[in-house]
Amino acid sequence: LNEAALKHGHSPSWIWKGYPEISKRLGADGDVKCIEDLAKVLDTFILTSNIAEFRTRLDLIENFANELRNDCEVNGPTRVTLTRLLLSFCNYYSRFEPLISKTITTLREPIEKRLKDEVKLAKWDEQSYYALAESSEKNHRKLMKFLRDYDEALDTSVLSVLEQNFAEGVRSMNQGAAADHEPVTTMPSNVSIFPQLSAGGKIVGDNTLQPNQNVISFRSNRLIIKDVSSEEWSSADMVDLADKYVVGISRYTKRMKTVIPKGTSWAYNGAVAASEMSDAIFQRIDSLREPKVTKQMKQRALTDLFKSLKDQGYSSMKWSVPFNMHHTHHMMQLPVPSLCGQSFWDNSASTSLDKGESYFHRCQVEISRLRIEISMLGSQYMSQREMTLMQGYSDHILFILCQQRSMLANMIQSTSTIESILRSYKGVAESLPMGQMNISMNIASFEESLSLLVENLNQLILPMKEASQFVGNDQDRGR
Repeated sequence: LNEAALKHGHSPSWIWKGYPEISKRLGADGDVKCIEDLAKVLDTFILTSNIAEFRTRLDLIENFANELRNDCEVNGPTRVTLTRLLLSFCNYYSRFEPLISKTITTLREPIEKRLKDEVKLAKWDEQSYYALAESSEKNHRKLMKFLRDYDEALDTSVLSVLEQNFAEGVRSMNQGAAADHEPVTTMPSNVSIFPQLSAGGKIVGDNTLQPNQNVISFRSNRLIIKDVSSEEWSSADMVDLADKYVVGISRYTKRMKTVIPKGTSWAYNGAVAASEMSDAIFQRIDSLREPKVTKQMKQRALTDLFKSLKDQGYSSMKWSVPFNMHHTHHMMQLPVPSLCGQSFWDNSASTSLDKGESYFHRCQVEISRLRIEISMLGSQYMSQREMTLMQGYSDHILFILCQQRSMLANMIQSTSTIESILRSYKGVAESLPMGQMNISMNIASFEESLSLLVENLNQLILPMKEASQFVGNDQDRGR
């Protein structure tokens, strides 16, 4: 694994606050001061674009990102900080491409309908020359009007579309007409919280799993490597050359298969606790939607929520979250988990990873807007202490989510590296493993240089021997 790939898999040290050992292994700091202004310029470049140019401008930035990534792979990780900024920037804004495309379609549909209706009314037959000329000129004027309307629709700024999407489900005063505003004290519906809910009120997802079935999935066994027994190691006279853990890898693999699927896994227990806590929260929300729920009951529910988060280990203190979380250019230095089209993973892994990325970016957007809401607008229904607690817990949850995302990116990078090494050893009969070709070429070059040096020394020794005879004769004559 080259140095550039290592840097791409590592995360900024600040993301591992509280975990010094992990920070030593996975932390890799870079100079981010030089990219702060660039991040603002790129953000302005996209947000000031109209919806017609959104994809083109994003493609332009993506091309620069790919060029820098290739440069890092060839010339070393000197521009990893800039490369990661552009890649994270493209990964973030590409999530809004379906929204922009849907907006363009929505704005085009009424204009397209009017154009089709006008085509039906236009008549080209049974007209005289003068009537046809007048009708053609009239139709051309209407066609130009449709084109101007469509140009005005395409001139809608990306910022206005994203602002409307960001405010949806967060602040009711920004939704729809004034007559459709819901009171702030009304509990939002599940569809408002999760727009991808089905009509039946159930979250759309995979319902094939049993209620208590372990959700930990394993990749399909596409890479089959023959197990080597201890007898084969002995017959090949390699027992002393191989590490004891390599020799006993079959035994350790079987042990791992018996441990991971059980409920003793920390990851599995954490998933169960998170699921139970989420169910309890939404059951409480459902109870607060009753018509005769008072303000005091809602305040009590908020207090209980804060207490539950504290019991689960979340913190509302500012010192528990690094200041870098509040700066976009720092957040964009986090590695982006990507499978890079590798066939090593299951088909569902790419879909799950994409959903996780969408969830992460949506949380980042909503928590950023929450900070703005609290600092600039506040609330007449919540005290300053309650708003501070809400912001503190939200930042800490996002911080833990960033740690999980960074760990996932490193795990994907490490797994891909291990897979490449295993594949190279699998085909060792046909080709040399990774790096062996370079070693072989270096050895050949060294042997050639050594032979040339020996030959040069032999040629130098011969005239020295001849010269020594003349020196000896001169000394005899001097005597």
